[in-house]
Amino acid sequence: MKTNPLSRLDKLWNDVVSYYLQEYQRHKSLLQIGVHSYDHIYRVWSSVKIIESYNDIEERVNFELIQAAAILHDIGYLGATNITHAPSDHVTRSVIISKEFLQTLLFTDREIDCIQKIISGHHNDQYSQLTLEQKILLVADQLDLLGLDGTLREFIRASSKYQNRDEMAEKILNKSRQRYAKLIKLKIGEKLIIKKWRQSKRYLSQIINTGPRITGIRNGE
Repeated sequence: MKTNPLSRLDKLWNDVVSYYLQEYQRHKSLLQIGVHSYDHIYRVWSSVKIIESYNDIEERVNFELIQAAAILHDIGYLGATNITHAPSDHVTRSVIISKEFLQTLLFTDREIDCIQKIISGHHNDQYSQLTLEQKILLVADQLDLLGLDGTLREFIRASSKYQNRDEMAEKILNKSRQRYAKLIKLKIGEKLIIKKWRQSKRYLSQIINTGPRITGIRNGE
C-alpha cells in the first residue's frame, strides 16, 4: 500500500520543529522567545488554513505560500543570543533565515521572494500598505491573542506586570476588545475572528464577575 508523500509544507513544518527542538536543547531555556513557540506557529498555520477553507477571498491568492510564511514568520526569535522584543528585530531575522529553509525544499526564487514579503508585513499596523497575502498572515497571527489559547498567552505575558487576577483580566479584556475591533475591519476570516473574540469575552467576563477569590486555609479546613 502506497503512502502519500509529504507535501512541501509538511516537510517545512518538520524542519522548523526540528530547528526549535535543537535550539531548546542548545539553550536549555528559550525565555527570549516567550510565547512564540512552535505551538504558536502551529496555531497560526491552522488559522491560515481555516481562512482558506471559508473560500470567501474574492481576490486570487496563493495559500500555499501564505502557509509557508505562517510556518516561518517567527523563526527569527531563534538562533539569536541578544534578540530584543522589538517586532522589527525578529521580523527582519525571520525574513533572512526563512530563505535557507525554503531553498532546501526547492521553493523557486520567485516563491521565496513572495514568502519573504508576506513575512515582512506581519507586524505592520499600516493595513492600507499591506498586500492581501500579508493581511491574511497578520490576521492569523493576531488571532492567536484571542480565544482560549490567546487568553492564556496574555495571562502569561501579564503575570509579570500584574499580581491581581481581576486587574489582569480587565487589562486583557480591554486589549482583546481593541484587537477584535482592528481585525474585524479587514474583512478577512470574519467568522473565525468573531468566534475567538466571543471565547475571550465570555471567559474573561466570567473571571471578572466571580468576585474575589478566597485563598488560604481557614477554620482548620
